[in-house]
Amino acid sequence: MGGLLGTINLLAFTALGMLVSYWSNSNRTSVFLSLIIYLVLLLPTQFPGQAHTGAFGDLLQRWNPLEATNVFLAWLIVNNRTLDETMSWIVAPVAFAILMLGVLFLYAGPGLRLDAVRARLRPSWGRVAGLLVAAGLVAALARPALWRPPRPPTPPCRSRSTKEWATSRTGDVIEFTTRVTNNGAESTPRMIVAMNIINLTGEVVDLEDWSPQRTQVMEPLAAGQTAEHSWTVNTIIKGDYMVYMVVASEPSGAEATSLPVASSGIHLTVAPFTRINPGGVLPLAAGLPLGLTALTGFIRFRRRRAITAGAGEG
Repeated sequence: MGGLLGTINLLAFTALGMLVSYWSNSNRTSVFLSLIIYLVLLLPTQFPGQAHTGAFGDLLQRWNPLEATNVFLAWLIVNNRTLDETMSWIVAPVAFAILMLGVLFLYAGPGLRLDAVRARLRPSWGRVAGLLVAAGLVAALARPALWRPPRPPTPPCRSRSTKEWATSRTGDVIEFTTRVTNNGAESTPRMIVAMNIINLTGEVVDLEDWSPQRTQVMEPLAAGQTAEHSWTVNTIIKGDYMVYMVVASEPSGAEATSLPVASSGIHLTVAPFTRINPGGVLPLAAGLPLGLTALTGFIRFRRRRAITAGAGEG
């Protein structure tokens, strides 16, 4: 997929460069404008994650051919998403390639000559029809990207935590319990309870460092039944966080889905704290270099004594 999308982008930007060259009166202007356009499209791919939020952030990602290719490959390779989930990100590079190649061959192509004199373009119904076909293909490709699937029905479960807020210092352990209740009249399917932690400044939180258990399996609940789960959070980095749980029921089939339920959040405030002897490591940290130093001094003393004794005998 990387090679395929790379080839599509290569064709699109080659066509764009040829169009810029066609409309420029010097090579210097052509190269300058081509590089500027390429850098403008490349710049959003270097933005931090916080910049890709909201409608404008979605516009930068989804309709920029370079950024859409980057997101598509990241979702497919890193996040292990399926092609059905990521196909909408291919729209931008494919549509951009069709548009650039269509304009190049249908608009600029008939006006190209081998001599230095540029022929005057005459209106052509075939050229207009070709541009309309290219525009229709772009619109057809863009339509799936704008479509959103219908929301599944809301499940009858409710999830809540025993804490609403907590303050701690780095290195502490926070323990809490969540309760999932089936408020419906029928039994629930098998469900998964997953922990999520959000840094309220927008930075990414690595859950592997914060909790030894991020998910727990919950068997089906009868009507009115409640299940409890215990959780621990290791506060390793200072900051302002929101901890919440998500309950997702198992879909009924490969072509079905479910609507996850989120619990109320736990506002977690972590203050910095430095221990002089965390985990009893101070004796080891101080004793090891001191012991090595003493051992080295003892070896040097024995060696000097042996040298001195040998010199006296000589």
